[in-house]
Amino acid sequence: MKKFKNIFICTTIFTFLIIFMPITIKEAKAATRGEDIVSYAKNFIGVPYVGGCMNPNVGFDCSGLACYVYSHFGYNIGRTTYDQVNIGEPISYSEMEPGDLVFMLGSYSAPRHVGIYVGNGQVIHAPGRGGAVRIDNIYHFVNARRIVETTKYNCWDNANGYWCYYNDNGYLSVGWNFIPWGDNKSWYYFDNNGAMLTGWHKQVYDDGNEVWYYLNESGAMISNSWYRISFSGNDEWFYFNENGGMLTGWQKINYGGNDEWFYFDSYGVMVTGWYKVNDTWYYFNENGIMLTGWQKINYDNKDEWFYFDESGAMLKGWQYIKGDNNTLNWHYFDGWGRMIKDKVVEGYPLDINGIWNDPNKVLEDNSDALKDDNLKDDFKNNDESIKEDVSNKENDGKKDDNSIEDNKKDELLEDKVDDTTLNENQTIKSNDALKNEEFNNLKDLKDDKNSKENKSPKEKDTKEFKKNIIKNSDIAIK
Repeated sequence: MKKFKNIFICTTIFTFLIIFMPITIKEAKAATRGEDIVSYAKNFIGVPYVGGCMNPNVGFDCSGLACYVYSHFGYNIGRTTYDQVNIGEPISYSEMEPGDLVFMLGSYSAPRHVGIYVGNGQVIHAPGRGGAVRIDNIYHFVNARRIVETTKYNCWDNANGYWCYYNDNGYLSVGWNFIPWGDNKSWYYFDNNGAMLTGWHKQVYDDGNEVWYYLNESGAMISNSWYRISFSGNDEWFYFNENGGMLTGWQKINYGGNDEWFYFDSYGVMVTGWYKVNDTWYYFNENGIMLTGWQKINYDNKDEWFYFDESGAMLKGWQYIKGDNNTLNWHYFDGWGRMIKDKVVEGYPLDINGIWNDPNKVLEDNSDALKDDNLKDDFKNNDESIKEDVSNKENDGKKDDNSIEDNKKDELLEDKVDDTTLNENQTIKSNDALKNEEFNNLKDLKDDKNSKENKSPKEKDTKEFKKNIIKNSDIAIK
């Protein structure tokens, strides 16, 4: 009676499989490996052999064990050895890996026995009447089939048309991964399907902070380096910190052995030339370095002298500046920052070097053009209008929660002395009545209100720096 009951149960299960499981491989779980197949099959060691049965609580025959194990991972390989020998890809004995089906006895196309390869020339199988599920050496080999794709470890692959990486557990990498390539290791980013990304990638962290990263053509993240990228139709310079985050705003970066100030706009583009920050004009040379002191700059097709204080701010109006031989001289800069020379401003004559140094000379003002208090700042192009297209940076989806903090130039400015510019509306009411004592009092007033000095004489042209921008060498496309 017990024997009849077992046969009835196994026959019922067999009938169910024939009706509801077509003899095709179902798409299995994405991360199934041959080792997973073997590990699960070992759970049934000791279950008795029962012909025509596929129930771990009752017993297995050889094909029933294989069918039951593979179905656990979403594969339908058929119920009999005649079905199973036609599933998957044929492989040779030397190509077998754990999880492959091994057919024994009979013939190549009509084997009589099947087991699951565990490695080292052995299979786990239900051996026959009177036996139980166990591991044995392969005997009378006739065929082998691969159902699960070959497991890959620590290797790149592009079989699906995109680059992916199998980690040391044989699984596809997703998200940020620190991976070796040749003699180097770099950070790479993979989407949820395991596809390696290139180009711009924006990471939004739990605290709401958004950080832009750039992955070169080989997928490697750019970090602690300058990198030139096509943006809005131009090749622009960007800088990425040690964590790979794109920098914006004021940044002090070591360049040629010196710490230099650079400014990056809201899109990360390094600024050159004239640029206005918080209503203050600055000038950056062709390498992006903020300039200070005396600078001769071409303006309106003419070389003009400008002066920038230690914070880089362009000065205007009367300024008391150190020149040759450490002497302090009065200079006047118009509303556009240009040094005025060989003219009379507010009754004070300026020589050909732009210096007012004769307290006995008070002349009629011949600089009407300089008295316009409505400073026209819009003559300098801020270049903001060409940076509106940021759509080529859009990517969804880094490795840590380090956020980018702009180095605020305001901290530097707080240490600076107060503005030295005298009120430009102050005038001398009577040239004829001005006495030397009154003149000296006025000069003392200017001395008291001016505390900014510069170490560079205006007679020297700006020393141009040759930028040794280290272009990050792209890793060869895999």
